[in-house]
Amino acid sequence: MQVQYFMRSSQSGPIPVPFRSRSGPGFRLPTGHQTPRVALPKDLQSELPPGPRANVYYKDMSAPLIDEIWRRYLQAIEPLREAGKLGLVHFQFPPWLNGDRASHAHVEACAQRMSVNYDYREAELAALVDPIRVIAKVVARVYVVFNTNYEDQGQRNAMTLMQLLDR
Repeated sequence: MQVQYFMRSSQSGPIPVPFRSRSGPGFRLPTGHQTPRVALPKDLQSELPPGPRANVYYKDMSAPLIDEIWRRYLQAIEPLREAGKLGLVHFQFPPWLNGDRASHAHVEACAQRMSVNYDYREAELAALVDPIRVIAKVVARVYVVFNTNYEDQGQRNAMTLMQLLDR
């Protein structure tokens, strides 16, 4: 599995066909999955570590190459974000990322690269109240996650949403 795109379609119009399910194989590299050398853009293939293996791994990449892969990934999803069609980016990590220190550090590094500096307006949070209440009627527990990693935005947004839900 690769890094996947999931977009809001009901409010933003139809989902563009190329972006319905997943990104190209070159973008699976940051998750830690093996990636065929030929899946990367031609100009980056010459920067790969030498060797006979058909696949390469993120852990074997140089820091400048990792930075360039991330730059291109973020650049590729930016038009979706700007258009309001990027609802969430899901990273599915391979089973060999098992919770040890190295695995934890890798997941944390990916999260840091995806950090979002966005502070929800109260009206945006208020628009979530009814859908959350509808979901809460049919499930045992509802979780709401804010991908706002700048300072205390996530905590403040969560507190505001909790206050709105208590009204």
